[in-house]
Amino acid sequence: MPEHMHLLVHLPTTVEVATVMKQVKGSSSHLITHKIAPGEWFKWQGSYGAFAVSKSEVPQKRLYIQNQEQHHQLVDFQQEWDKLE
Repeated sequence: MPEHMHLLVHLPTTVEVATVMKQVKGSSSHLITHKIAPGEWFKWQGSYGAFAVSKSEVPQKRLYIQNQEQHHQLVDFQQEWDKLE
């Protein structure tokens, strides 16, 4: 998606979400600005959303992520985000 991305990760209890997001944003920014689109401006937004899911919900969430392009043709990201607040 052009304005957001979903990640489904399993974190041990000793790893903080903020630490993972810092690494994801830093590594992906480096990749984008040095390999994918050098010379083009890129910056992640300052915030992110993180949600815990139960083990039983993982297949459903994985399917949602795999089909997000089709999903967002019906419901745009901002509408969906507003429902979560």
